[in-house]
Amino acid sequence: MSSFDLISATNGTRVHQWIPVRPGPHTRVVYLEDALYGEITLGTDHRIGGLWQDLDNFSLGELITVGYGPEATCMMKNLDPRTDEVWEIRSKDPKPQIRIFGRFCAQDVFVATHATYRDHLGNPWESKFEGNHWPQEILRCRQIWEQLCQGAAPHNGRSINDYISANVVEVGKLA
Repeated sequence: MSSFDLISATNGTRVHQWIPVRPGPHTRVVYLEDALYGEITLGTDHRIGGLWQDLDNFSLGELITVGYGPEATCMMKNLDPRTDEVWEIRSKDPKPQIRIFGRFCAQDVFVATHATYRDHLGNPWESKFEGNHWPQEILRCRQIWEQLCQGAAPHNGRSINDYISANVVEVGKLA
């Protein structure tokens, strides 16, 4: 069974499909892991609740900027190592910034596993002993994915359009 089939089958129990607050055609799909869904929809942290707009932008097919290096202007990134297929959605406004971790289970279908404040992550070029928590969060994403998808691989592709079919721009692409 594919990861998309497994995720679709657990909608409403282990994951919840994000239904945009703003009206419009839903050209992309976001599933939120159950705990993250609760944090966003029922939590008392106003900043986590502010993720609605970022999730709506993705779901409604608005322009997505994807980065590959240290640039700060993109909305999404495939994190290193890229072969892990762990992505982040970058919620930058208002401060403090939040990162939503997840993986694609099909083209235009993103599964958000968890979120954390950017300040917690530290500098990705430092060691874990100097406060770099990126590897821990990438591992956490992979572990939650494994619980949800029971061994099914995440979606992968050769170009950004294999992940996001339309209205996407790559910034800072490495040669």
